Amino acid sequence: MGDPDQLGFFFGDAEPPAVDIPDDDEPERVAAPTRRPPVIEPRQARTLADELGARLGTPVRLVITDNRTAMFSARKREGRFHVRANHVFLDAGPAVIDAMAAAIHRVPGARATLRDFLRERKEAIRPTQRKPKRRPIVRTRGAHHDLEDIFDELERVYFPDAMTGVAITWGPRLSRGRRRRRRSIQLGLYIPDDKLIRIHRALDQEWVPLFYVQSVVFHEMLHHCMPPKRRGNQVVFHTPQFRALEKVFPYHREAELWEKLHLDRLLAT
Repeated sequence: MGDPDQLGFFFGDAEPPAVDIPDDDEPERVAAPTRRPPVIEPRQARTLADELGARLGTPVRLVITDNRTAMFSARKREGRFHVRANHVFLDAGPAVIDAMAAAIHRVPGARATLRDFLRERKEAIRPTQRKPKRRPIVRTRGAHHDLEDIFDELERVYFPDAMTGVAITWGPRLSRGRRRRRRSIQLGLYIPDDKLIRIHRALDQEWVPLFYVQSVVFHEMLHHCMPPKRRGNQVVFHTPQFRALEKVFPYHREAELWEKLHLDRLLAT
């Protein structure tokens, strides 16, 4: 789980990065347990916290986790150590607890003892429980342009049966405060993992013509149908075939000309 030599300790009150003792066998995935994971007794955690505190000479607040990336971390705040440790450390014997305290005090060799302990108990380390990915919020109705209507019409005419599961939304609302003038602007974006097209709010203005918004949406719909190609070390999003199909949109040339004439105004939005 990373490079075991990339281990450092940071203490203080300014929320420094945690100290991580990783398991160096990350590529080898541990299968999910077939039985329910063991229940962690509060008494076990209290005992380990007391043992650590006695060795450190300082009270310890201990949190037991299933984290497989940060297996052991420590910070010192307000006179006590805040320690996070993977649940396998609850089975640590006196020698390993000595190494935990020594690692916090940066004693040479302590990390190696902890890594050996983690390797021996690799099969007992449970997979990290990942939170389900939140579905993006979709907003299609703008003040001047309705993306759902635009998407549906383009799908009917140019992409029948090709847009199943694809959604479209306006991006975040434009800020009203003072801001620096931007040098570039991404008017459309297709996110393959979410099957989502996001259109910049700068296009939801009365002076932006419908055909131009349609051209941007058409472009992003093409990205769904035509994934990028890899050429050696380069990933090409706009292949010659993509550029040729882009011209199928009847107002493609007008959209290009309009963008050249009004790009500065879009950048100032």
